[in-house]
Amino acid sequence: QKLEDAGIKADDILPITYINSDAAVKARVGKMGGMVCTSSNAKVIITNALAEGKKILFVPDRCLGQNIANMMGLKSCVIGDGSDPKEADIICYDGFCSVHQLFSVEDIEFYRNKYPGILIAVHPECDPAICDRADFVGSTSQLIKYITELPAEQKVAVGTEFNMVNRLRPSNTYILSSTKPECPTMNETTLEDLYLVLKSIEDGAPINEIEVDEETAYWAKVALERMMAL
Repeated sequence: QKLEDAGIKADDILPITYINSDAAVKARVGKMGGMVCTSSNAKVIITNALAEGKKILFVPDRCLGQNIANMMGLKSCVIGDGSDPKEADIICYDGFCSVHQLFSVEDIEFYRNKYPGILIAVHPECDPAICDRADFVGSTSQLIKYITELPAEQKVAVGTEFNMVNRLRPSNTYILSSTKPECPTMNETTLEDLYLVLKSIEDGAPINEIEVDEETAYWAKVALERMMAL
């Protein structure tokens, strides 16, 4: 409604949803002619989408949308932030990852002052102010590759989920936060949970099955397949 109030019609928009969204969101995007993206392929997806001459509605993570826009030299805005969406190439829904909001400019300054020469590597779900000051911005898989290929003596502070960073490199790797940035949602799944599910599948009686209605499943799959086709 806010976009319509700003004079932007639904036909002028191509929605793109980050893969970390539920089936209902993917289905809505699929119905509107849009597609799914990951943090590693978002630039390719958006480049192709813009070729259709439409504005991008990026959901649900505003920071990822803004950072992609900055990397590509595009204009972005966040719905409800007071800016004019007609001036933006990428219009971002005002959602965010709670974990990646735990990193600050002050954290970067702390590590740069404490360890001159340290590298800062962050996930693009961090605030644009963080990404602008980082030495490397990349998806989870890109961060893993970047960090594990660094010389052993090179110090690096990483801005992403604690458990991912903690298992990467035995020394000279730091969490870019004064807190412990753990994801409460991912932590709900334990090793015991994983064992019980795998055991139930082996026994032929799967537990905790997730069911999605046919229409939602169909359109969510359409959105995924559009991504896979590029």
